[in-house]
Amino acid sequence: MSSALGVKMGIRLGVRQNGPLIASGAIRSMGWNLVWYVPLAAVMLLGIARQNAELLWEGLVATYRHFSVMLFVSLAFYLWIEVLFLLPLIPVYALVFVFEFISTRRTGSYRHPYLASAGTVVAAVAACELLVFLAAQSWPFLADPQRYERIRVFPFVTCPGCYPIR
Repeated sequence: MSSALGVKMGIRLGVRQNGPLIASGAIRSMGWNLVWYVPLAAVMLLGIARQNAELLWEGLVATYRHFSVMLFVSLAFYLWIEVLFLLPLIPVYALVFVFEFISTRRTGSYRHPYLASAGTVVAAVAACELLVFLAAQSWPFLADPQRYERIRVFPFVTCPGCYPIR
């Protein structure tokens, strides 16, 4: 019944309609740009996004291992967990933007699609590096010299002599 409903409403699957949908018609419109887009996507997804997903997993395991109710009052924990969940998404968003710049090149929507694509990739890599720095500096689990576990309340502020624990 759902396929009959789709035919009645004039919806054709696999064809790009009014939105930025990734479909076969849009992929065909990229033409020879797929020669450099596919390796770029492989590097962004298998290199950067996978590494950031592993960092997210390690962070969730550390949160489970050192969980305390005091984490809910720690601003450093909130910043750290938001950064960890955002990290794997940035390369994916960058690839969607590059795809949109290049697939609409023939329609003249963007004046310099290749420059915009290169700028998007550079901005995504820089944003990932900045967010990794933020995640490292707001790591909420600390230990003091007597090996007592502490929770960092404010990002970038630590107790004297404390070091991060994993």
